[in-house]
Amino acid sequence: MLEKIDFVKMHGLGNDFVIVKSENLLSSQRNLKQVAMEISNRRTGIGCDQFVVYEKIRTSYYNMTLYNIDGSFVKICGNAARCLAKLISDETGEKEFTIKSTIKDLKCRINEHTVTVNMGKVSFQEPWMPSMEKIRSVIEPFAEDLSNLICVDVANPHLVIFGIFTESNKLLVGKKLQNLEYFEDGVNVSFVTIKDNKIHVFIWERGAGPTLACGSAACASFASSLKFGLVESPSEVIFTLGNISMSEQNGDLLMTGETTFVAEGKYYHYF
Repeated sequence: MLEKIDFVKMHGLGNDFVIVKSENLLSSQRNLKQVAMEISNRRTGIGCDQFVVYEKIRTSYYNMTLYNIDGSFVKICGNAARCLAKLISDETGEKEFTIKSTIKDLKCRINEHTVTVNMGKVSFQEPWMPSMEKIRSVIEPFAEDLSNLICVDVANPHLVIFGIFTESNKLLVGKKLQNLEYFEDGVNVSFVTIKDNKIHVFIWERGAGPTLACGSAACASFASSLKFGLVESPSEVIFTLGNISMSEQNGDLLMTGETTFVAEGKYYHYF
């Protein structure tokens, strides 16, 4: 049987998403993991880093559900929230509202050319975080210089590495860390260098691999850079295709950046 699913594709600095209203998924609701894997495939599907399903709960309050390209569940994604916020605003005219992720309510504000999302607070002490000495011993052989590393919880797990690596070794380390017993559910890995109060980030996302940008990685990198006294607030996080502005207000992290519409249409789902 054939189901035609209306979709919108957007990206935030190259971090791309296929976004679908929950009401447009009929039989697909029974196996969203499989649908996510099919749609996100860049050869046989539409292609994206994450698949986003959303619905309106009540006035100015929306729910967002996220899937990686391997079908795994994503707790939070700042770039997806920014893209979805822009889409909702264009559809409804609302300029301020809340998007609910799995464990956080994300307050969104639509600016003239950008979208701001309050990502809330991060944590540097959680049960899932392993000893940094153990992780350092795994990473150090691949580094030209390794100055520091730290785990950050942004509702999803991040490891931020401050050091110098070749591009090929970033890929090796990112992949290697997914298979360690220390990170049972995988970990998002940010390779960070600092220059002139700007944070340059290369990101490996669990369940997706290397991506051009990641909102929660921007938060993790900014928060850890603040903690080590390497930058001041506000600061810019630099990705391959552009920047995300980060600031701290009363412990909350505010992320501001551009979003881009790519396409809209119908995806043919056979079941």
